[in-house]
Amino acid sequence: MAQTLTETDRERAPKPARLTTTTFRIYRARDGWRWRAVRANGRIVADSGEAYTRKADARRAVWRFIGAVDRENIRVQ
Repeated sequence: MAQTLTETDRERAPKPARLTTTTFRIYRARDGWRWRAVRANGRIVADSGEAYTRKADARRAVWRFIGAVDRENIRVQ
């Protein structure tokens, strides 16, 4: 059963002992420009899933992704 976390749930959630960093890397692939989100430990936690013709389009997609994640309710299954 899926559970949707509200803003109040997020505020009550335990905070990490230290801040972690996610770096968004835009890179050239065979089929165009792609991006990936990499945590401080080197793990890839998200990627573009598609190639973009221009690097600027990949950069815009990163900012759209960040904005969407920040606004969306998080679903835990």
